[in-house]
Amino acid sequence: MPLIIKEKDVEWQESKDKVLIVVPLSSRVDVKPSVLITSKYLKISSPPHLWECFLFGSVDPERSFVRITGDNVSFELQKSVDEMWNALSHSQAEFLTVLIVPVYFSEGYETYRKEQREAAFEENQNRLQKSLESNLERKQTVHRESIRRQMELEELDRQIIEREKMLENQKAAEEIRRKKEQLKANMIAQKRYFNNGN
Repeated sequence: MPLIIKEKDVEWQESKDKVLIVVPLSSRVDVKPSVLITSKYLKISSPPHLWECFLFGSVDPERSFVRITGDNVSFELQKSVDEMWNALSHSQAEFLTVLIVPVYFSEGYETYRKEQREAAFEENQNRLQKSLESNLERKQTVHRESIRRQMELEELDRQIIEREKMLENQKAAEEIRRKKEQLKANMIAQKRYFNNGN
């Protein structure tokens, strides 16, 4: 059975756009706390401790962050709507501690918490799935880009080789032309030599 961290032990403050929460946590050194942040639900599991909060309003999990230290976990949550909450958790999530609690209040409390947990876990799964798809898409884009660059490099190498071949051919053609002219000049010189005196 987990030790539930009570809300009275939790410190929190808010502004119109942020909520700051500090949850005391004395856990074993070898156990790293598991933290879940969704738009309306927070959970810390660090055996044997457990803390969950059904937020009064909605936050943006992508722009919120958590800091884990040796003796506490602190959240800086970005509110979805700039407004004051005046309460950390939703009133339907709070357990009614009255001597005689009608059955429907107790059932409503548990039903609300169960529905919110399920919605939070589904939201987290969707966010993880989108993150996975985004990472996969990013990897594919990087892979396509690297292939495109490799093809560009290969094309550049091919062009350089073609240019070198062309230059070699031009050099060879120039050498042949030069040798032809030299041969022609030698033949003319020999003809003159033979025509002039011998």
